[in-house]
Amino acid sequence: MKKIMAIDVIEQIFHEIQSNKPSGRSLLDELTMMKFQIRAVSGDLSSLVPMRSYFFSSLWDIGTIDHIVQDHIYDMDDQEQERLLSFLEHFEDQTSLELQANSKKKRRRRSSTY
Repeated sequence: MKKIMAIDVIEQIFHEIQSNKPSGRSLLDELTMMKFQIRAVSGDLSSLVPMRSYFFSSLWDIGTIDHIVQDHIYDMDDQEQERLLSFLEHFEDQTSLELQANSKKKRRRRSSTY
């Protein structure tokens, strides 16, 4: 069996995230299939999608990355696993900063409308 390289897994992650992301109701359906348990406090969950699209999109990214990594991690040697995990840590840090920045922008917009 051919050993998988970290760069191949990273390329697959970016390809899946950039080209195959669903939207709207299909995004919620896929999140449910990924076993994320999302429930609206009141009303229909699909009404939250426009308001929280960045959040739901980020959850889908996480689920997709998890699935790809699980598929390939044990076909990699130790050095390639380290490279992949190092990339994922960096990616997590960047994504966390983007999510925080996005959240702050929305809070500022909301507070300026009152």
